Amino acid sequence: MKIESALIHSVFPPPFKDPVSDSTLGPFADFPVSILELNCAGIVGYGVLPVSEMAHNLAKDLFLPLLWQYEIEDVPSIERFWDLAWKRIRNMGTGITLHVLNAIDLALWDIVAKKANQPLFQLLGAKRERIAGYATNGWVNFDLPKLIATLEDTVARGFRIIKMKVGVDQGTRMDEDVRRVKAVRKALGETIGLAVDSNQCWSAEDALRFARQIADQNILWFEEPIPARDFFGYQQLVEKSPIPIAAGETLCEPDEYATLLKLNGVSIVQPFACILGGVTPFRRVAQIAADAGIRLTTGGFSPLTCNLVAAAPTGYLTEYPIPMADTFSSLLQRAPKIVNGEFHLLQVPGHGVLPDPEVVKRYSRGSPVRIEPGSLATIQVF
Repeated sequence: MKIESALIHSVFPPPFKDPVSDSTLGPFADFPVSILELNCAGIVGYGVLPVSEMAHNLAKDLFLPLLWQYEIEDVPSIERFWDLAWKRIRNMGTGITLHVLNAIDLALWDIVAKKANQPLFQLLGAKRERIAGYATNGWVNFDLPKLIATLEDTVARGFRIIKMKVGVDQGTRMDEDVRRVKAVRKALGETIGLAVDSNQCWSAEDALRFARQIADQNILWFEEPIPARDFFGYQQLVEKSPIPIAAGETLCEPDEYATLLKLNGVSIVQPFACILGGVTPFRRVAQIAADAGIRLTTGGFSPLTCNLVAAAPTGYLTEYPIPMADTFSSLLQRAPKIVNGEFHLLQVPGHGVLPDPEVVKRYSRGSPVRIEPGSLATIQVF
């Protein structure tokens, strides 16, 4: 089967009730998204990519002209396409190029799973139909009363594991972060799992100092305490930290995960399909984690990525980032349900996520961009 056409919708849902910030990025006031449709012999596969002219041009002028040439029939055919696409961007770096490749790769997996009449998680080898989740909420720009109220509301939604952000004022007010963690633990009680995420804002020395100050708060893990590629820093931190360390969210290549885990750098590894470039490389990282015996979590577009965690041999939890995941979910006609903090995967062919055409149309800006075979690649990097 060859891909017959592609359609890109640029969707701008209503802004968040409150802007949110982590230690190094924000404030984020909304969560626009482009929805990609690949049409193949009457089957439509869906993916998501950034809303930007650059992202759309990468799809239209680099990846899709390559895809038109390929027969997409099964898993090996997707993997062959992905490997060729990766080679074509060898001189471009990663970043937004992999976000776009992720959208195409995800849509191809959706098509192949639908062709096989299988849910994606089963096509990927999952033996379970449910996967536990955790909610990320409680942002560094919230004052303490708002932080606690927000997290209490999150618990009321049924989530039993919560991750809060730390690193107030770019990580320069550690005493305030310690105070906030202790206040949240007191408010939520000991029965709620609590993790913290500093989004790479500290050095290994400062991260260790923070970990020691909150070690008595029963913290499940300390996420991205230091820069993502400071592999030796992670090795040293894991050796000394009284709290399990989680990382890997912003690594871009399977080899980077192999290096991180070889150096015993984390207790939990967190690959993101959209940053890696799709389901195809995510599976490779999942196997690296399994070979190392390391638990795996992921987040991003949670109604989609819960399939991947369920299929990962050491899959542990799926992240549900609030308010971003709420906004994305509002665009969907069908998605896995979350019951008491647990994702119930759908017994339908494909990844199970179906955009709501009326909602997409309501919040789209401009007409969808339609792309058909016949175009040649116009983006070349030598």
